[in-house]
This record gives sequence, C-alpha cells and structure tokens, in this order.
Amino acid sequence: MPKVPINWNSHYKVRIPHYQIDLVRRERLLERIDDQINKPLLLIVAPAGFGKTCLVSQWLDETKRVHFKAWVNLDPDDADPQQLLAYLLMAVKEAGVELGELAQVIGLGFIEAPIKLVISALGDTLSEQEPGVLFLDDYHLVENDALNQVVWQLIQALPEHWQLVIASRVKPDLPVSSLRLHGLVAELDDKDLIFDRDEVSAFFQDAVNDSRITELLEKTAGWPAALQLAKLHEQGRGQSDYLSNDQLDHSVIADYLSEQILSDVSAEEYDFLLETSFLESFSVSLADCIRSRNDGRYLLDRLLRLKPLLIKSGGRHPQFRYQQVFRNFLEMECIQKYSDEALYRFRIKAAKWYRNEGELLPAIKLLCSVKEYQKAEEFLQDAGGWTALSTIGEGVMRNVLQCFPPDYESITVKSCRVTLLVKAGQLQQAREELKAVRTLAESQPYVNSAGQLALEFVVDLYQDTMLNPKKVKELQAYASAPNKQPDELLVVIFTGAVASHLHIGDIDGAIVELNNALDTLGENAPYARIYFYYYLGLCDWYRMDWEQSENNYQRGIQLAEEGYGPLSGVASAGKVMVADLYYYTNRSALCEATLHPYLELVSARDGWHYPYLYGYEAEVRSNYDSKGYAQAVQALEKGMEVACTRDLIRFQLYLLLLRTELMIKEGDAPGALEYLTKTVNPQLPDNWRDCSFWWQVNHQYDRLRLQCLWQRERGSTFARHLNRWETRNIPLFNAEKDLWKAGYEFSKGNTESATNNLLPLLDWIHRANAQQWVASTGAPVLPLLEYLKEAMPEHVEKITKLMTYSGQSPQSEDAKPSLLSEREHQILVMLREGLPNKTIASRLETSENTVKFHLKNLFRKLGVNKRIAAVEAARKLGIVSP
Repeated sequence: MPKVPINWNSHYKVRIPHYQIDLVRRERLLERIDDQINKPLLLIVAPAGFGKTCLVSQWLDETKRVHFKAWVNLDPDDADPQQLLAYLLMAVKEAGVELGELAQVIGLGFIEAPIKLVISALGDTLSEQEPGVLFLDDYHLVENDALNQVVWQLIQALPEHWQLVIASRVKPDLPVSSLRLHGLVAELDDKDLIFDRDEVSAFFQDAVNDSRITELLEKTAGWPAALQLAKLHEQGRGQSDYLSNDQLDHSVIADYLSEQILSDVSAEEYDFLLETSFLESFSVSLADCIRSRNDGRYLLDRLLRLKPLLIKSGGRHPQFRYQQVFRNFLEMECIQKYSDEALYRFRIKAAKWYRNEGELLPAIKLLCSVKEYQKAEEFLQDAGGWTALSTIGEGVMRNVLQCFPPDYESITVKSCRVTLLVKAGQLQQAREELKAVRTLAESQPYVNSAGQLALEFVVDLYQDTMLNPKKVKELQAYASAPNKQPDELLVVIFTGAVASHLHIGDIDGAIVELNNALDTLGENAPYARIYFYYYLGLCDWYRMDWEQSENNYQRGIQLAEEGYGPLSGVASAGKVMVADLYYYTNRSALCEATLHPYLELVSARDGWHYPYLYGYEAEVRSNYDSKGYAQAVQALEKGMEVACTRDLIRFQLYLLLLRTELMIKEGDAPGALEYLTKTVNPQLPDNWRDCSFWWQVNHQYDRLRLQCLWQRERGSTFARHLNRWETRNIPLFNAEKDLWKAGYEFSKGNTESATNNLLPLLDWIHRANAQQWVASTGAPVLPLLEYLKEAMPEHVEKITKLMTYSGQSPQSEDAKPSLLSEREHQILVMLREGLPNKTIASRLETSENTVKFHLKNLFRKLGVNKRIAAVEAARKLGIVSP
C-alpha cells in the first residue's frame, strides 16, 4: 500500500472531539474506567451508536488521573503500520509531550526508521513524563495482522503509568490472553454501554415518567444512538413525548443506519434483513420458508456482526430477532421495495409455517394482519376452537382473540370469548355472549354437535349452579361414541364427569373419573391436566390422605409454572388450594406467604369455585388466629364482594357460615344461632336438606348449630342434632363427627365410648400433623385429652401436641386458646384475681348480665360450675399460669 504523506496541519486527526449536544454523564462507566487506569490496555468493543467515542472523550475531559491525553481518529487510509505510528507520534506531540530525538524521526513527514526502534524510543520518552493515555478510535477500520503486531509491541513498550485505549466495532485480534489472565486488560462491550433506567431519565432531563422510560428501553434496547436520534427528532418537532409513535422519522433513522450500520452489508444480506423484518422473532427454518431458499444459516452467521441489532437466543434451535428501532427501519424499507402482493405472500407463508409447528398465536396474528380473518378462524377451529383453552391457556387465547375485530361475527370466535368471560368471572356477560352463539348457530351448522352443549355446561359449572344430569349424560355419551372425539372436547367431557361426582359429594367416583381422564389424555391437554391434579388433591383431602393431597397439588403447580408462569391464573389457583392445606397442618407462616399474594390473583383472574371457597376459608381463619376478629371480618367481606360480583351462590353461603363461626369464637353463641336461623337459613332453597348439591353447606351448617347448642345445653336436643348430622360418608366429615361424639360422650361420663371414638383418629392426626384442623372443628375434646394424658401415657406425646396446637399450650398466658374466646379469657384472668362480677363488668365496660353470660359459657367449656373450680381447671390445662 503506498504511503499517504502526512499533513502535519491536519489537527482534526489528533484532537479530542467536542460535542454540540448535551451528553449524559455516565458515572458508572466513568468510574469503572478511572478505577482501571493502571492496566496497560483498555478495550472498548461495541457496534456503531453505542457511544464509545463520547464516553472516552467525556472521561478524558473529567479525569484527574492522567496528565497527557493523546488521541488518534483513524480511517481506512491509516492501515499502514508506519503511517499509524506517525499519527500516534503526532498525537503525543499534540498532547504536549516533548518528543526530543523522536521529533527528528518524523520531521520529514514519514517514519523511515525501524518501527521497533521508534516504539522503544517512544516508550523511553513516555517513561520520563507524567501519566498519560493513548487513544485509538475506530480501530476496526484499519486492523490487519501487521498493524496488530505493531500495537502489541506498543503495549509491551508503554511504561506502567501510561495506558493504551482502543475503541472498535469488532474485537481486535490481539494476543491479550496473557494480559487477561493476569488481570492487566480492562474491557467494555455493548452490554456495558447500553443505557440503564437512570441514564435514560437523565438523558431526557426527567421529561419522561417511569412508564415512558420502560417504553423507551423496550423500543431501543438501551441503544444510545436510537435514544439520541429520538430525542433530536422530537425536539426538532417541538415535542417532548419522545417515541410516542411506533416509529421514528424514517429519514433520520435511515441516514444513520445506512451510513453507520449497513454500509458493508451485501445485497444478499440486505434482502434477507428486509424479508424477515415483519417477524417478531424467527428461526433459520422459518426464514428459509419465507424466502424459499436454504441459505438462512449461512447469512445469519454473517449478519451476527450486527449484534446487538440482531439478537440471537436459544440453544439447539436458536431464535433471532431485531432490535425494535432497527426492525422499524427494516420494515419501512421492505414496504418501499416490495409490492403488496409480495408482502402478503411473505405473511401467508409464515402463518402456514407457524400452524404446522403448532404455534397458533403468531399464525393467527399474521393472517389477521392481512385481514384474512376467515382463514384465521379456520386455524382456530382446527386447533379446537374454544376448547383450545385447555391446551394453550388463558393468556394465549386472549391474545388470539385480540387479533380479530371486536365486531367479528363468528361462532368460533364468540365461543372463545365466552370461555374468557367465564375465566374472568364475568358470568352474566358470558351468558349474554352464549345467547349470541345460539343465535348464530340457528342459521349456521355448528362445527361440532357436542361443542355447544359442552360450552353451556362449562358456563353452568363456573356459575356454580346445579349441574344438569341429563346434560352430563349427553356429554358422556359423546365420549363413548365410536368416532373418537378431539382431546380438547374430551377434556370438557371428563371435567363434567368429575364435577358431577363432586357436586353430590361422591369423592370415590370423582377419583375414578380423574384417573381415567389422565390415562386417556396422557401428555396431551397440559392445561386441563393441571386442573385434574388439583381435583385429585381436593379428593385426597376429603379422603384424609393429606400427604398425597399435597403431592398432587404440587404436581399441578409445577406443571402450571413450567407452562404458564408462576403468576398465571392456573398456577395461582393451585397455590391457594395448597395454602389451605398448609393452614390445617400447622404451617401458618407458609400458609400466609403462599396465600396472600395468590388469592388476590385468583380473585382477579379465575372463576373456579374451589380456590375461592378454600382460599378465603384459610384467609379468614388464619387472620383470626394471628390478627384478630376485625381482620378476619375484613377478609370475609372481601370474599363476599367476590362471591356477589360473580354470582357464586354456594360461596356466598359458605362465607355466611364462616361469619357464624367467628361469632361463636367470640363467645356469642346465642347471636350465632340467631344468625343461622334468621340470616343464613332464608337464603337456602326450600329443599336444601334433600339436595345433594348442598352437601358442604349442609355439613357446615349442622356443625355450627351443634357448637351453638353446646354452649346452651347438652341434652336430648343436642344429641338429636348430633345423631342426624349428615356427613355423606365422606372420611373427613366422618372424622369430624367422631371428634364431636368423643367430646359429648366424655361430658356424659361415657369414658370408654369417648375413647373409642377418639383413639382411631389420634394416629392420623399425629401423622398428618392435623392438630390445627382439630381445633377448627370446634369439637369439645379438651377435657377428654386431659384425661387421656393421665390414663394412657403411651399417647402422651401425641395428646400434648394436639392440645398445644388446639391453643391449650401451657407455655404462655398470652396465647389465646381456641377453647375460650378472647372475652372469656379476660374474665378468667380476673376470676383468678378474685374479682366480683360488678368489678369485672366495670373493667370490661359492659353489664353484669353480659359477664354472667360469659361465665356460664366459661364454666361449661371447662366442665365446672364454680368460680374457684374454673380457675383450677384452667391452671391444669395451662390456660392461665399457676
């Protein structure tokens, strides 16, 4: 290469640039460079537009660590080693260094002396000077093997207090591994140079809020050039709402990208960029399909030099995407170059590729973008129509429907909207949309004769109304028909069968259907399988196999998190269900940590009955235990708001029963009994006792009535209610009834009968860690437990633990046992002080009659009839200290 004579008056080559625009002070990077000034080499490698030159000039302007600042602006004509060295000497001189003999070397305009000798002499000269920096800008324009060798010699010759800084768009091929190994090279790349939130805010001088900063970062990926162009462009328009449109002014971006980024891109590579620009992301296979070529892998490997404007992710089958501003530019260029027919053809090819890969959302999005709504509907129908929700999930279905116009008249699309309204808990709106589906079906043949029936069944199921047995049988008939139904419809059929069994309390029948569903579907329909595991967990709960219950809940949660994310509605539902189990197995901290964040998510996203029922049950009871009555009522009222909004009748009644339970806990048994009679009972249907649909309400209603009667009298009326208590032969309900029988029999002196009722449960309670569940039943077993501690020492550990978790721990007087209400406990403490009723009433700011009422309840709970005996019994039970 012929040497170009050096013009010693071309000071622009060796001057540090100064900018007319305001620069953001990038403090984190300036400090990082300053901290590494003692290293012989600093490499700054990033594509165009990342502010390499700006950063170094800013640092040189501010730093106090160096005295001399030598700068060389390189261009392609400087690729000769002697030429580069000449400019480097010129830069050192411009910085103020006295060159001495070296000045004579360059006096003729060329460096004719041996390069090694010049570099050695330069090193000796600089060693006698103050600390300094040599900066080579745009090194990628001149890099070659001979030049790299010269630069390496220079690095080795520099004294310790001088540093060489190289800025380049590609990593130089310098042998710096030994320097890197010994920590003697500092490096910055594009990941370091992108703007963070604070820098974007400072760059726009706080003229943008947090949401706009997020938008800016998403659209530019923190690329400094794009942010600068956005700011200059919008300021030129007199606007402050930067990037308010999806695209920047095309001419502004085009000039920069064409000159700085795409100047060395071949025509073949450029066409590839344009033809794939409409895709949010793509693989090699998809790119080849659109272009009807097979050179995608080769071109992408070459185009990766545009990183990070071209972003690669993934492993064996990597995905590629364009940085947003770059993609906007490419799309505009594509529109200008290709005909409408060609653009249409690109999108149709991509849509078909996505469909063949089983990716419904991008396929439909592309079809709708060219207004091929009917073809998009066909894709949706092929995927299962509204039943595809069981395989693709709620979020994907919502995004699919957003691709269609809001007024698009279609049975398939409207049916899908019904399912989303149901999942959102908007059940009345779902009914209205279902009417529109029926109206369309009258004039058009329905795609699947079972589909509409199944859709109506889903709405019934979520609205928590009585399931129509005839409808369930019709669905099951479809399942057994000779022609195999698609998996999506089988999901609904199996769900109907499971739900119909649970609606009547047939736990064993539900388990049979669930196992049948999981065996038949295999690994298909992952969304539905999650709920089937949740159903199994619920059934195991009622069968008293709590370990297996937790396993099934966790299995469903794991599938939900893997497929749809930890904050999805389907994952939240499982976490709420398992939190209820945590509460009853004495893991209150884990219950609260799991329950509180996800119960709110479920309330906002899913209308399934069971997470509501058991989630708010755990919320109310755990709030009462840890925070008191007021917080429990607050949680209950929040649940009631959800129940009323979504018209969930059974859930509303269950919450009314929970309110009754709180009244009993507070010692107001007469008020609770009146509330059951005058408030709860009128809201039940006339034949609710005979209706299998109300099995849970029936059971809880009877339990609470027994608790109220226990406070009042324990005679024939109580015994009659206890004997007719309906448990539907559900193991958990049977166990609860046995607890009450044990407490009642012991109060009547039938010790043997009481023991026979309790002992079979004792091992399970201990094994399942179900002591908290025992406390929640309200069963009056405390006196019996105290007796058994003495009578059966072999069970003392289990009994003591049960008494502790029931609230009768002798550890602290401040612990408020579930046996006594808060007010009863207060009165008991005053009894121990020997205070009369009048004084107690005065301290509590209530009447003497109220004190007498609480004393009566207190005596009955402790099995005594005297004040002194009550204090003594409480001491023995550890309720008050000796």
